[in-house]
Amino acid sequence: MLLRCLQAAGSASTIALGAGVIADIATRSERGGFFGLYSLGPMVGPCLGPVIGGLLADNLGWSFMPHPFYRPLLPIIGRSHTGAGDQEKPEKKPFVNPLRLFLSPAVSLLLLFNAVLYAVFYGVTASISTLFVDTYPFLNETDIGLCFLAIGGGMLAGSWLSGKALDKEYQKVKKNLELKCREDPECKIKPEEVTKDENFPIEYARFRTMPIYFALYIAACIAYGWCLDRKVNLAGPLILQVLIGYTIVTIMNTVQTLLVDLNPSQGSSVTACNNLVRCSFGAACVSVIDLMINALGVGWTYVVLAGLSLLVGPIMLIIIKMGPKWRAKQRAKRAAGDSS
Repeated sequence: MLLRCLQAAGSASTIALGAGVIADIATRSERGGFFGLYSLGPMVGPCLGPVIGGLLADNLGWSFMPHPFYRPLLPIIGRSHTGAGDQEKPEKKPFVNPLRLFLSPAVSLLLLFNAVLYAVFYGVTASISTLFVDTYPFLNETDIGLCFLAIGGGMLAGSWLSGKALDKEYQKVKKNLELKCREDPECKIKPEEVTKDENFPIEYARFRTMPIYFALYIAACIAYGWCLDRKVNLAGPLILQVLIGYTIVTIMNTVQTLLVDLNPSQGSSVTACNNLVRCSFGAACVSVIDLMINALGVGWTYVVLAGLSLLVGPIMLIIIKMGPKWRAKQRAKRAAGDSS
């Protein structure tokens, strides 16, 4: 258990660093595409891992699995490094408490929205092995591992396409605002200034199509649970897994991109907060999913999880409506602080 905690601590830091790099090098107009590619590893990896693990466990046994991963790294880990003392030390930067981001209402609501949906997704992936063994007893370990390809394939497609869609939606909203400013003589905003933070509705641009994916995700989770409950043909749950994977990665990419849009100077910090909250919710869901299935049955378990997701649905509308006002207050607060 301790080693798994250490493993998670190391991998989580790379996710935050990656988001920070994207925040530094990408503008709002292209940030969606960057995050689409960035999410391929952390999102698709956990779905493809069971495929490899199933093949190894079924053919070579579980004790063989660590060897292909740590043995190639031994020469690198054991290599001695020289000359490190000759390098100049980087300039120290003041510590900024990332937990202060929770004081932002927009950030807190986005983290809650993302965490609940992520927890439901983890409830799906964590129970695939046990549910598929019980529902389809003719599947062996290799077959169970291959079943993860469905949700992994959906996430792979969602990661790539959602990034492109985010950039496209940004450009669409930008062009509409520019056209409105040119045609409306009473508009006080110049067309070339519509992308400034105080003029551009970034929340609307990011969340404009979110309700569609949200509704599809809810419907797919409910249908997935009842397909397993009624033991329909194996193709049914696998097709729904593709839809679940596609929609959840689209939702998470959108939320992640908006979080960095709202906090471009703290891209790594806000991503770390996002990872902390969503993984905590995911761990809580995994710890109770078996208890829920035993008490309620598979079908009603996923109805309950979908209902929890519906409870946070209004957050999308709150962010679109109140987000610009909250940003205006933050700008005024920063301006007052700079003047003092």
